[in-house]
Amino acid sequence: MADSNNNLSTQEKTHYTNLWCRTIGIKSRDLDNHPTIDDCILLIRCRDTSWQLMNASEKGVWAAFWNRTYHNQYPLKQTHLNKLSNIFENVMHRENKLETQRNHIKAIRESTHQKGSVHMTANPLPATGSLIRI
Repeated sequence: MADSNNNLSTQEKTHYTNLWCRTIGIKSRDLDNHPTIDDCILLIRCRDTSWQLMNASEKGVWAAFWNRTYHNQYPLKQTHLNKLSNIFENVMHRENKLETQRNHIKAIRESTHQKGSVHMTANPLPATGSLIRI
């Protein structure tokens, strides 16, 4: 029974391939016939890994490359690949910067909990509703 679960029939493979193609927005016949399918797969992988981290401008550049590569069927030039590389370097730089900021904030929070709150050592102010008479 384990062998029958691991081995998919041709019909099941076709079904899952068609389902994958539908989720990413390409036609299943393009996997075999599209002249720039390798560049399309590269763009799909880039989108899957970093789409949530891209800003609107970077998403627009990616969409322009997708239109050129998938719909117009032109291959990506070296300048396009360099631009994609710059986009993903910027994405990784932003992610690393956010991570260091999160770690810094976490360290500050942990240090204030260990030493006690800074506000606890300050002189208390009178309540805002109290009357102060001179």
